[in-house]
Amino acid sequence: MRTSGLLTGLLLGAGAMYFLDPQQGRRRQKLIADQLNRLGHDVPEALDAAWRDLANRAQGTLADLRHLVETDDVTDDVLVQRVRSRIGRVLSHPAAVEVEVADGIVDLRGPVLAREVESLLCTVRGVRGVRSVIDELDVHDSPGTYSPLQGSGKGADRVAQQSWKPGTRLAAGAAGLSMMACGMRRRSVLAPLWALGGLALLARAATNQTLTRMLGTAEGGRSIELQKTMHIDAPVEEVFAFFADPTNLRRVSDVVTEVTMHGGGRFSKVMSIGGAQVRFEERFIETVPNELLRSRSEPGSAIQYDKEARFERDGGGTRLIMRFSYNPPGGVVAHAAASVLGFDPKTVLDDLLMRAKQYLETGKTPHDATAKGEQSAPPTGQRQVPSKRDA
Repeated sequence: MRTSGLLTGLLLGAGAMYFLDPQQGRRRQKLIADQLNRLGHDVPEALDAAWRDLANRAQGTLADLRHLVETDDVTDDVLVQRVRSRIGRVLSHPAAVEVEVADGIVDLRGPVLAREVESLLCTVRGVRGVRSVIDELDVHDSPGTYSPLQGSGKGADRVAQQSWKPGTRLAAGAAGLSMMACGMRRRSVLAPLWALGGLALLARAATNQTLTRMLGTAEGGRSIELQKTMHIDAPVEEVFAFFADPTNLRRVSDVVTEVTMHGGGRFSKVMSIGGAQVRFEERFIETVPNELLRSRSEPGSAIQYDKEARFERDGGGTRLIMRFSYNPPGGVVAHAAASVLGFDPKTVLDDLLMRAKQYLETGKTPHDATAKGEQSAPPTGQRQVPSKRDA
């Protein structure tokens, strides 16, 4: 009991020091208030979507039960549409398969991957109104260089996302809470496992992410994806040149303390995050002048991430679309904790883009930028485009 009380006291003391800090305490309190306000808006909307999803599923189930006892006479054209809607769920390249129907008999032609054939045939046979299936598929063990099978495909994208519908998330969340309650009430060896399993299920429902993505161990993708779009009242050439030179970040940022160019599109930057100096290694992997900048983290970076900036002419200004995806150490849980404390990439990215917008539109360097000794650019319309280093 003494150890528990001591730990509780330490946590309360640390929290008080963090939120009552004379310099940053007020800002941190506002961030917490904003997060709670956002949560208050998001939760009712999510619950409403979940209830509507459950109602639609119930109606669909009743319709399926009716069709089990009713004769389903449909035209061949309708049956083609039914088959097409179903095969899109199991094929990575559904557009490559031709579907023809005559008197309820479905004829399938076209290229398909060998690993998808069995699922395809079972799915088509299960479509209401299908009497039989003729298999004339062109089976390939791998995509090779065959053009219809190139790319990831829409079906593969949907499978890869592994997202749950709102109704499923609500039911899973309720089950997770029930398991946690049972685990905490019971006094048995298995009680902690019940509670841990309930917590995992609740987290899966709340985040709509797989366990590997929640823990930041997923391969072939990033756990967290962010996007920010803004209009900058400056020519697209100037905006592109600014972001194409990473050293310009110190002109506007209060957290980027150091940027070093290494040539070949590679550079490193040091950021002050939560009082700690964190180093990131990055490399430009695609550059289309005045249109696109894509970069990716390098080995040795504190976290692994991908960035993309698209530049579009918007009247006399620029429409900037910034995308950022990353795998934080600790996954979605760590990202949520960082969001509450105001250290997450979204907060940093939003602040950085607003500062860049101000600089590009007015030519004035923020007073707390890390490169305080550098000269501000001349006013808009007279200032020079920031120099572009080797990228």
